[in-house]
Amino acid sequence: MTSCHPAACTNPTVRREFGQLSSGEQQQYIAAVKSLATRPQTFQFANPNPATLSAHDFAFTHARNAHWAHACAEFFVFHRAMLWRYEQALATAGWSGGIVYLDEAGYSSGWIDLPHFQNSTFGGEGSPGSCLNSGQFGANAGYQVLGEGGQMQCLTRCGNPNDNFWDAGSIAKIIAGSHSYSDMNNGDTSNEHANGHIVLGSGQCDVGNPSWSPRDPLFFLHHAYIDKLFWKWQNLCPSYRYDYEGNLADGPVATLDTPLDSWSDLTPRDVLDTNNDAMCYTYSKSVGDFPFTHVCPDGSTPNYEPFGRSNPAPAPTKTATSTGTASPTPTIDINSVWLQNAFIQMINKPIAGLSSGGPPPKKAASRRDEEKDSVVLGVSASGNITATVSCDGKKEIYVLPGGYEMYKATCSRVVVVPIGFEFQNDEWEKPGYVGKKPKVLFPECDEADDEPFVELSEAEKAPCPRLLTDEEAKTWMMDICKVRKANKRILKNCIQG
Repeated sequence: MTSCHPAACTNPTVRREFGQLSSGEQQQYIAAVKSLATRPQTFQFANPNPATLSAHDFAFTHARNAHWAHACAEFFVFHRAMLWRYEQALATAGWSGGIVYLDEAGYSSGWIDLPHFQNSTFGGEGSPGSCLNSGQFGANAGYQVLGEGGQMQCLTRCGNPNDNFWDAGSIAKIIAGSHSYSDMNNGDTSNEHANGHIVLGSGQCDVGNPSWSPRDPLFFLHHAYIDKLFWKWQNLCPSYRYDYEGNLADGPVATLDTPLDSWSDLTPRDVLDTNNDAMCYTYSKSVGDFPFTHVCPDGSTPNYEPFGRSNPAPAPTKTATSTGTASPTPTIDINSVWLQNAFIQMINKPIAGLSSGGPPPKKAASRRDEEKDSVVLGVSASGNITATVSCDGKKEIYVLPGGYEMYKATCSRVVVVPIGFEFQNDEWEKPGYVGKKPKVLFPECDEADDEPFVELSEAEKAPCPRLLTDEEAKTWMMDICKVRKANKRILKNCIQG
């Protein structure tokens, strides 16, 4: 397959919430998921054969490209392609009912009591450092996942059932306040995506792992939900369907025809319209689909009810001169990259309310992130190498950690790699690769970011979504300043209703 045709599908698959399946369908779905884990790893990426794709291929591919597919324009489209490939593989393993999702907004609290987390289905939560021993994916059921060195091991899961997902009203505010792809993509860094991983897996177990999260089948329920939010926004206004903008992970401007990382036979143009003849799916309506109002930039009437039916939009004309290429695939320690990069593009304006008075004025074209004025290397008083990055007259000074050298500097961050590090694709083709860790450095926080929005007791914060701590942000090398700003917005929206 080289490209998907924009023709509308006639019989779209309706992706349903897991709880909307009958008990028999739930068991059929789980059996197909388990079947994929019995297949050997094939190292398929472009043009894979769904009949041989293994669950371990998806975990490995996500880890392999985590740095390139998070916290950038490619986030939504990379994961949409991944879900679609997974859906195709499930169809060859006995399940043709489409991938399923977890309605996190509909069950933001008390979720552990859902059918999803019972012993007859996905199982509950375990403890850090221990195998999951409940459900059909526990060690007691013989389920195994791919380890970093190619060995098989048990699944771990250690989220906190007392933590909350984002509630339906907060999710509705994200969608209502987004009038461009950048708005919606940046909404991820308000942490509804991170929240799901942390609630289900903390930062110590598989679904909360920065790179290996697809080891846990709950990954696909969570990401199908995130894709549903994106799909809902796309269907609001005709102009949103092919709206795609921003920068790729290390700076280049994203285009509709740039091959996706890993799934390089696909481009954003191929996957943005779920009503084309290849994607061909919609989503069901569920309890978390909270009402809101929106004003389309072109004055068209918003489509608030896209569920379960086709809503075609014209595809943009493909340019004959496109020369886009996928980002290089690095050799990296895949523990280091997913949450470290996944949520760093925070919007700096408050999230719009449920009743929007209209879209904001169209912004002028922004400067490409990699178009810095200069980078000057120096040495700090403590002997560390420093990098002074100048952009539009503003200077940021970064201190490189010992044993690291500059890889790339942009106006928003600096990427450093171990001295002597090389991007060698061939290392990824063998299971026993040697992991290495690129790191992302961010500017220092302004003083205003150092103060919490409001001090709340644990009881007062209990109804609010799970927030990320400074320590978690440091562990995953996220932009602490932007995490703090996001936390303030989340708390403000939570306590003000």
